[in-house]
Amino acid sequence: MPRPTPYDDIQARLSSLGARVASLPRKWERLGDVLVVRLPDDTFTAGETEAIAAVYAEVLRARIVLRDRGGIKGDLREPDIVRLYGEGSAETLHVQDGIRYRLDPERVMWSSGNMVERIRMGQLSAHGDTVVDLFAGIGYLTLPLLVHAGAERAVCCELNPVSARFLHENARLNDVAGRIEVRQGDCRDVAPTGVADRVLLGWFPGGHRYLDVALRALKPEGGIIHYHDTTKADAPEDELLDHLAAAAAAAGRRIVSSGCRVVKSYAPGVVHAVLDAGLAPLPPRTEATYTSPAEGATA
Repeated sequence: MPRPTPYDDIQARLSSLGARVASLPRKWERLGDVLVVRLPDDTFTAGETEAIAAVYAEVLRARIVLRDRGGIKGDLREPDIVRLYGEGSAETLHVQDGIRYRLDPERVMWSSGNMVERIRMGQLSAHGDTVVDLFAGIGYLTLPLLVHAGAERAVCCELNPVSARFLHENARLNDVAGRIEVRQGDCRDVAPTGVADRVLLGWFPGGHRYLDVALRALKPEGGIIHYHDTTKADAPEDELLDHLAAAAAAAGRRIVSSGCRVVKSYAPGVVHAVLDAGLAPLPPRTEATYTSPAEGATA
């Protein structure tokens, strides 16, 4: 007979909810000692919700339980979160793929759906690269490149001052503080020009609006852009390539290699995808010359 799972235990403890016990979330996100859950709207009373959170905390040994109401708000990319259980600061230490992230899930975003992409960044060959991260957050993608992939240094742009503070802390925790420069502000104002072997453009939806910034950050001889955006699920690469090709041509660049992968589902018929594209300068134009028949004639 199979052993009971934590979810079996949770259901048993909340059996007084009757048939509604089937609506309890079977999945959750654990960040250090903080638990993030999604509860259906209009299924449980406020008092029941508090009791549910207490049971999840006890069974899963969490200090704090947060309810994710869905989505990220505003230009600062703040999570839509409410606390259900626990006292004190929600700041915690989360370890993933050997990288330590200190964060406060009530104040800064964290997407479990991007886990594979974070791990993939650490598996790239980026030895000696200079990375420019236009939307660095707390170091989601930059830290794997520095810690595991061999990148030499990173210039990280981040508008949210709380995220920028955690990025400084996470650089220290992972022994790469001397290789990260944090620029707090809008990437349009603070991103460097002409220094990057590799650019991370992790803003979506609407990442194409920042392709000009990403292209300016690349070295004159070119480099790689990891361009994230939302796109059609049935042809994820097409729209991203169209946006990048147009922006590249305007910047005097051309795409020389590309590959696309779906990161996660975003909405019905829409996915979050990333295009890995190598770019180089446009070849120099050659002016055609005209020789008249008389000039070309021989005696």
